[in-house]
Amino acid sequence: MGQLPVDQLINIRDLWKLRPPDRAKIVTKSQGTIEVARWTQAYNIPYRFSNTWHPALPIPDLVRPLFDWVNTTLGFGTFHQLLINFYGDGTDHLGAHSDSTEQLAPDSPIVSISFGARRTFRLHDFETNQKIRDIQLQDGQILVMGNTFQKVFKHSVVKIGGAKGKSVSSRVNITLRQFSAEALTRLSMEEKQEDEEEKEKDTNHKKRKRIEEELEKDKRLQPEDPAGGNEFGST
Repeated sequence: MGQLPVDQLINIRDLWKLRPPDRAKIVTKSQGTIEVARWTQAYNIPYRFSNTWHPALPIPDLVRPLFDWVNTTLGFGTFHQLLINFYGDGTDHLGAHSDSTEQLAPDSPIVSISFGARRTFRLHDFETNQKIRDIQLQDGQILVMGNTFQKVFKHSVVKIGGAKGKSVSSRVNITLRQFSAEALTRLSMEEKQEDEEEKEKDTNHKKRKRIEEELEKDKRLQPEDPAGGNEFGST
């Protein structure tokens, strides 16, 4: 663990403005699609976890300096993505789990940076879910989950119930991940395909519009047939 330098600290009120309008949803075997007790947004690269695909937005200017600082200073290699979790108060939480590594570079670290209220980060035994250790994460604290962490441990953000939980202020957690070359190539190909499909849709739309305009033009050029026949009357 470590502490962010002062020039990399971000005001929690500014971070909170990035919060998406709807809480995150995941898919479980027992309950299907459920809403969870936090908001989540991926940036730069989409991320799949809990059987759910989380689309990505461009990295906001607010967190770009932090993203660059992690990549140039910590010495863990190149991180490609940000995932931000937003916790409104102490009742918002994160259940015991291990992060999905399907898209990630083998045994790459995940860097976690906390902002706002202090919350309990709990380590669990991977097999039994039993508590191993509690870590109090505070504003500006860096936690690195390295190498085989996700294969050995589960982790959670502990819920604080009742009035005490409601009195706890908001927390924002930023995690950074390194994607495998295979995943990056696949995502690049998918983006290219989406771009081509979008261009095709746009081309087809323009073609339809041009045809409609030509039909409308032809219709205006056609001579009107006077009602009731010619000037001599019907025959």
